[in-house]
Amino acid sequence: MISYSTRIYYDDTDAGGVVYYANYLKLCERAKQEFFLKNGIDLFKLHNEGILLVVSSVSAYYKKPIYLGDLVDVDVEITQ
Repeated sequence: MISYSTRIYYDDTDAGGVVYYANYLKLCERAKQEFFLKNGIDLFKLHNEGILLVVSSVSAYYKKPIYLGDLVDVDVEITQ
């Protein structure tokens, strides 16, 4: 498992300063890429070799809002 840490910036939020719902997936994608990098997997090289990683399904459950300026950790773990 890895933990990807980042700050929430203005472009991540809506007019109310809360993370726009679609940007939660952007945070997850960044964390996934960090997971591969930290495990020695070069996604750019895979892409150039014609190997694509496709997300076939995604869902989210929102427990509480994340606000502009917040520091967040996104944990990534392979379970299967």
